[in-house]
Amino acid sequence: MDNQVPDETSLSRKTFLKRTAVVAGGVAVTSALGGTVATAAPKRLYRGMKDTVLIGSLPPLTSFAAADGAEQKKAQILAVEQWNKAGGVLGREIKLKFLDLGSMEPAKMITLLRQLTGKDKVDAVVTGYTYYGGVEYDLMAATGIPYINCNTNEQDATQVRKNPSKYWNVWQNDPTQKWYGLGFPAFVKDIQKQGFKPRKKTIAIVYSSDDYASTIAKLCKPAMEAAGWTVPLFEQVTSPVTEWGPVLAKVRDLNPDIIFLSDATLGDAVSFTQQFALNPTQSLLYGQYIPSLPEYRQQAGKASNGVIWSSASGVLNTPTGLAYQKAYKKRWKTPPGKSIGGILYDATNLYLTAVKKAKTVTDHRKVIDAMVNTRPFVVGANGTYNWNKRDHTTFIYPEQVSNVNKAIPHLYFQIQKLQQQIVSPSVVQTSDYQNPPWFN
Repeated sequence: MDNQVPDETSLSRKTFLKRTAVVAGGVAVTSALGGTVATAAPKRLYRGMKDTVLIGSLPPLTSFAAADGAEQKKAQILAVEQWNKAGGVLGREIKLKFLDLGSMEPAKMITLLRQLTGKDKVDAVVTGYTYYGGVEYDLMAATGIPYINCNTNEQDATQVRKNPSKYWNVWQNDPTQKWYGLGFPAFVKDIQKQGFKPRKKTIAIVYSSDDYASTIAKLCKPAMEAAGWTVPLFEQVTSPVTEWGPVLAKVRDLNPDIIFLSDATLGDAVSFTQQFALNPTQSLLYGQYIPSLPEYRQQAGKASNGVIWSSASGVLNTPTGLAYQKAYKKRWKTPPGKSIGGILYDATNLYLTAVKKAKTVTDHRKVIDAMVNTRPFVVGANGTYNWNKRDHTTFIYPEQVSNVNKAIPHLYFQIQKLQQQIVSPSVVQTSDYQNPPWFN
């Protein structure tokens, strides 16, 4: 396994939950070993503060990823409100500057980042993802301010591996998307123990043409073949797709054991699910990331029951994760999704915790050092942040690290009765895998 951290410690689910205790009444960031890393400042209102900490962010508030962008923004606002209610950081009020990334065109992203780091003079950029890997890395490296993103992009990690010191201030606070493809065989093996019984060990892989989705698909195919599976359909589509008839005709002719859909567009995933449900095959449907969004279940309705999806960084039902979900629902009158909001909530907390530990806002190297070298490891809503200094991502469990308390767990969810349930890995499982309703 790439960059595996050897650790043979095995943890029961009960032990894992005990080690991720939430900070009561404060910012929900704790140490992996139970000690507090970031407690809230004394509860007092800041009065007449002149100094601020300004964080820039580029959520896609319009276009195809608007649902994700809205949740990113709400999660960051929640985190900052919690810090400010507790007194800010280093006696400063924290503010957020949002600019709409829209459809994520590289040129637009560069323009907006130049505005944040130039005109707006932000202290850091803590933001979500873009589909166009690496285009902004040189610009952000040159600014010398912390740039924390969740691009989940192997291209970005590859770029950093060539010159980590150049990108000392540029970090992805999650693993890359390659683990969606490489980790899938182990998941399939796990649910076979829970009752999934493949008839022919066949998997149909359907993927959109963008780099993000195609990287996942192209890694999944050889990984499944190495595990003894056959891939009779490896089909590329161009997003957006509203009519899946031609692809589904091929799927129905093959009747594979698994359909692996790698397409990161909400509309595509919803329409595929709905059209598949009209005449389903005896196939497990895996939808990669998009079913994490509440909008997916709202739009796909009962057709979403039984669908499997995964996240290289998903919200856990640990005390820290549950505290985030409770606070988000209280603030926004709706529950969060099970991935992106937690990532941005954690990223914001990671940066502010590092500022507090470094006792500086302006010495950016000190801040980055405090963020990536904190021991015990920092735990957030989505798991433990153990930074890979070779490629500036976070380690993932179980693919790279054998101790769930030292990595972000690779979560596999199944929608059951329109509720999200973690079915793998077992140490954080909330429900057993169930054969989807169309199997009956």
